[in-house]
Amino acid sequence: MRLCYGIESVEICDSNVASFCSLGSPISLRLDNLQKLEKICISIGYSWKKINDMFCQISCSVPYLQVLELYLYGLQGARELLPFPNLRKVIQLMISVVERDDDGLFVLTSLVEACPNLKRFSIEVVLHLSLVLN
Repeated sequence: MRLCYGIESVEICDSNVASFCSLGSPISLRLDNLQKLEKICISIGYSWKKINDMFCQISCSVPYLQVLELYLYGLQGARELLPFPNLRKVIQLMISVVERDDDGLFVLTSLVEACPNLKRFSIEVVLHLSLVLN
């Protein structure tokens, strides 16, 4: 999908999709029985519960995921380390985070620990100026 405005949720089940990308406004995502899905890139904002739910779905329904790109927003409320289900097949993890400051970034270690077989990891932190000024 490209430039599909107004989408609030996506459900992909029993499909041969190899890659899925949804950037922009965070959406509700339901994944089930995706044996060929190897790459997901998605925007997720404001809720560690949503991130954890997505990791649970991936660990159960996307057994061959190798590349995970996360675009995270609004992490300043997250201050505790949360355990995430392991994604053992993920070998590449890219995290881009918009943050007010870097104090809350330590919670991202839970995401990295959930991918124990990483070969490539990158993190991009964007200190959002308008957030800093407020």
